[in-house]
Amino acid sequence: MSENIVSANEKYARELGADFGRVSDTVQGEFLIGFAHSLKISCGGREDTQISFMVDKLSDKALGVVIEMGKAAQYRKDNLV
Repeated sequence: MSENIVSANEKYARELGADFGRVSDTVQGEFLIGFAHSLKISCGGREDTQISFMVDKLSDKALGVVIEMGKAAQYRKDNLV
């Protein structure tokens, strides 16, 4: 990824998030797969600390969405055949 794209991501993070909120579940899933992969690599397997930092920056509405995603992910994990 070029430095210009990284700068744009920093400048337009909220707008990019809003755009991803309107796309298909497949695209949203692929976005989260890429995000999780990058987070794991950049944090060297210690992504729990970075996740804590991110959670501290969330609005109440965003935090609620993350909590619901976590519940859905846990349900899926617990019920895999």
